Amino acid sequence: MASKVTSLGYVAKRLSGVSRYSTSVAVAKTITSAPKYVFLATGTDYHNALAASSAAGAMGTSGTAVVLLTQGSTMTASVYGYLDKYRPSTTKIITVGVDAESALAKAYKAGKLPHWPGKYSYYRFGGSPAPVAARLAEFWWSSPSDAAVASVNSWTGGVSASSAMTTFGPLLWTDVTSLTYDTKWYMMRTSASLNHVAVFGGGSSVDARVVPLIGRAIGVNGAYTYTPYYKGGVPQSAASPASSASSGGPAPSPDLTPLKVTVSK
Repeated sequence: MASKVTSLGYVAKRLSGVSRYSTSVAVAKTITSAPKYVFLATGTDYHNALAASSAAGAMGTSGTAVVLLTQGSTMTASVYGYLDKYRPSTTKIITVGVDAESALAKAYKAGKLPHWPGKYSYYRFGGSPAPVAARLAEFWWSSPSDAAVASVNSWTGGVSASSAMTTFGPLLWTDVTSLTYDTKWYMMRTSASLNHVAVFGGGSSVDARVVPLIGRAIGVNGAYTYTPYYKGGVPQSAASPASSASSGGPAPSPDLTPLKVTVSK
């Protein structure tokens, strides 16, 4: 892959480790040496990590938010070694999913974070993928103008959606033929600001019946313009939602206080 990128005239910089977990550390170190937010999500399932990466990317090019991967409900040495360098009083630790929360608790109890104090706090998002993504979106974006929807059954759609939405808005999950309750609830809550919703995946991932459900959720019913993109083809219509997409706005500064969990030895 690196050689192919180079052949196109770009300068490739490889970020890698011996595993996906150490690779997440390598990426985090490249992004910033002083993270304000560290998201923890399991690396054995894509849903929470992709939702977290969408939130971290919202900080922009000068962002101070990173995503680290846990090995399910445990934490590898590279990850807890990274975390031990930062104090949770100044670097907010955000667990996305129950596995990541369990991994943090186990590492702390096992003495893998010796430089952490006897009492610390972190911020918890727990539950299944669609509710987690919706709750994360609720706390991270106060008035989003854009959002992405991908099938909860499609990692390819999720990866594309999370990457494309960097700085623009949240990644939300949907079922194939119906809009999940939590995604619908979030869209209804943010309908005053939400102007563009991008749906990632073909009809087998997100059925055409989901599109009008999104329209109703954001309060426009049938009064919306749906512009399909197919295999990278640019639509002929100049009035496509992508042509007037927002620049992403200022970096989020969310109030995570309601999600705070304090732990003592």
